[in-house]
Amino acid sequence: TGSNPIAFAVTGSADIGGGAADAYIIFPRHNNTTRDALTGVAGMVIYNTQTNKLNYHNGSGWQVVSVD
Repeated sequence: TGSNPIAFAVTGSADIGGGAADAYIIFPRHNNTTRDALTGVAGMVIYNTQTNKLNYHNGSGWQVVSVD
């Protein structure tokens, strides 16, 4: 836990968790108010606790990740 962000750049592909069957990622959690207070950067992803959905920043604003 904590509020220290970790940023990393990936060129090509990345295997987060070493391919373990029980590996996972926990995204930073925000509600709409704290999300909107962030300085959004294109590609930034957060878990919105108010909507229970992933949100990403497209460089202009926050969007909901959809899986159509």
